[in-house]
Amino acid sequence: DNLRWRWVIHEGKKLIVPAPQNEPKGKAELYEIVGDPKEQKDLSAEESSTVKELNGLLDQWWDGRTK
Repeated sequence: DNLRWRWVIHEGKKLIVPAPQNEPKGKAELYEIVGDPKEQKDLSAEESSTVKELNGLLDQWWDGRTK
């Protein structure tokens, strides 16, 4: 499987999620796309609820589920 990362952009935030089969030590990263366009400050530790929300949206889309 060639998948390394999945990502979603929602309400000004970008969540990047590693594929565990190819990035076993990877961790989710969260960025403010307007205020940090070069993705320098990872907000995932301080905005864990946003990570959870966006990961849920990504999983819904990935699995073909809708609300």
